[in-house]
Amino acid sequence: MDPHSQHHSNSTSVDSIDSWMSIRSPGEDGSPTMAASPTALNLPFHGNRDIIDEIFSYLSVDQYMTPKTFDITSFNQFLPEDDQDIHNRKQNRRKLCSLAVMCKSFMVPALDQLWRSLDSLFPLLKLLPAFKMTDGTWVLRGKVTEQEWARFNWYAQRVRRFTYNRDPPELDIALHTYFRLAQLHPEPLFPNLHILQADFLVSGICLFFCDSLRELTLDTLTEVEDKLCGTVLDSLSEIGARLQKIVLNGIGLSRDTVRMVLNFDSVRHLELEGMGQAINMEILEGICALQNLSFLAIDFKNSILLLPELQTLMAMGDTGFWLRGLRTLTISGPLHFSIMFVRRIASQNLEVLISYTYAPLAPAHSPSAGEKQDFIEMVAEKWKNTLTHFEFQLFPALPLTEENDVPTEELSTSALTPLLSLRGLKYLRFLGYVMEISDEEICRCARAWPELTVFILPYGMPGRPRPTVAALAMLAKYTPKLKYLTISLQTTGRRFDAGPFANDPGLRHNLHTLTVVNPSDDAWELTDALHFARHIDHFFPNLVSLASFRTVDEAKWSQVYDIIRMYQSVRRDAVNMVPW
Repeated sequence: MDPHSQHHSNSTSVDSIDSWMSIRSPGEDGSPTMAASPTALNLPFHGNRDIIDEIFSYLSVDQYMTPKTFDITSFNQFLPEDDQDIHNRKQNRRKLCSLAVMCKSFMVPALDQLWRSLDSLFPLLKLLPAFKMTDGTWVLRGKVTEQEWARFNWYAQRVRRFTYNRDPPELDIALHTYFRLAQLHPEPLFPNLHILQADFLVSGICLFFCDSLRELTLDTLTEVEDKLCGTVLDSLSEIGARLQKIVLNGIGLSRDTVRMVLNFDSVRHLELEGMGQAINMEILEGICALQNLSFLAIDFKNSILLLPELQTLMAMGDTGFWLRGLRTLTISGPLHFSIMFVRRIASQNLEVLISYTYAPLAPAHSPSAGEKQDFIEMVAEKWKNTLTHFEFQLFPALPLTEENDVPTEELSTSALTPLLSLRGLKYLRFLGYVMEISDEEICRCARAWPELTVFILPYGMPGRPRPTVAALAMLAKYTPKLKYLTISLQTTGRRFDAGPFANDPGLRHNLHTLTVVNPSDDAWELTDALHFARHIDHFFPNLVSLASFRTVDEAKWSQVYDIIRMYQSVRRDAVNMVPW
């Protein structure tokens, strides 16, 4: 498997791994033999490993291992990786290989970066002559000498991140190979491993236990993996691993397994997604008592804590009781429960708060306007000096369809008023609601949040007034750092006139993405598209992406974006023609 491919991609080329391995020939000590340039060795910076490591870190493939493209306009967290990331990983690997064989001073730091992240044992197993193919399947047969293990360990000690993926179809490694490897190599395979990620859980994960581990991520868990997950947590606790980050995503884990998280008092980052049924008051109080916890993502869906008698106990508890060092909170559950939970948080320095509420099947049980207002007011009051990121999302009770893809739950603009006191706000996202908002209200928001980089507003209400291009002018003027904007807009009946906006700083604005969340109730003519595109280009001349939230309107907004790109092209050509 391609040892540096992102763990969300299973595309692997065995040939590419062979070519990567072929540049190295082992020396007597198990390390590669390299030709060194005497002149190069005398250069001053070659003697400073810190400088070389800093330079080579720019070629690290770690930056392409974690999905970083956040889909801010939908309930999906991450977009699929793009071809550019795959290309960058391959290019960086080639460059590191070239540096490793260039001179002796470059060899070790280049190999440290090259082997830093793996998503398959295949590159390491290929170092062992006993690892061979038979009838299309790779197996481990025969004796492995001390020198061969030395060579294996010389590379394995460099691995800091390992992503445990399923082998792709074209790479068939017999399952017993991993058990045989455990027999022959009883010590930890990666003695310096810091990060272990697994998108599925099988017993082979036990090969990677070590006391140096700092981050553990286990995805797609079910009741089938419950006992193995408990064994993983218990084993890491027994060997003294000081885990600082634990992520458990899935459903069906037992209470005993989830309780083992409490064994790691060193944990700073904890995510429990889909574990609501396993969380009782004892576990919740144990989690909230973790002294070092600064990041908590917790899901209370289907939790027994939602029973009326237990909610009464929570409501009677002291306020400001737990999570004194918390800086980031993601909470999923009924809004009235979230209010009780957040009220008890003692932290004075919360920076990020994300609230997910699940809409009930019965509309009568939906959060009231008063509950929404109370929650937002409480958040704004408690952390008015520190909060920089706020998300308020309602997940629909039934999946949205192409025919019925507009939410029906209304959120009043009065919900925005308490947030105006958050002068340091950088990220604001509302999703799953509809809202009627005016140009004047957009202007107040823009003036209040000069640091804003992401502004995601709900759908406009069908048949009701929506913000106009004047709102775009205010955002361009007062939020110079804005990168992502989702807004409902009035798109017709406004001819372009630069007069009112002649002195605005639009040409210096770098908005990256504009997403329009309009109901399909606008008449649409070509002249409207031309004038509206001209307005957008005037305020946001460096726009990279324009889209509609609704798939039925994709063609319409694709046409507008084509016009904007034409304006951008004409402007670039005009600038290039100027004889500087």
